[in-house]
Amino acid sequence: MEHSLKERLGAGVRARREASKLSQEKYAPTIGLTVRYLAGIERAERNLTIDSIDSIAQRMGVDPVALLRLGDRQLAKAQPKGGSSPKSSASES
Repeated sequence: MEHSLKERLGAGVRARREASKLSQEKYAPTIGLTVRYLAGIERAERNLTIDSIDSIAQRMGVDPVALLRLGDRQLAKAQPKGGSSPKSSASES
């Protein structure tokens, strides 16, 4: 099952942060975000503009497309084989 762009972006941001071994509290200021906003991105609750995604990716030192691809890989690892996405299709509308 396909994941939304918000889910892919959130998973990529989370993976990048976890690779730095920093908590949300330590990482958010390094990329110019509040902890609450970063948490919302990671949980796919924020609707970001293209400019926001580009700016955040730049501050993270990664290409925005690479961030989405990283999110894809993380979500693929987390999804059980033969299972479906944890979110129902009704919640994606």
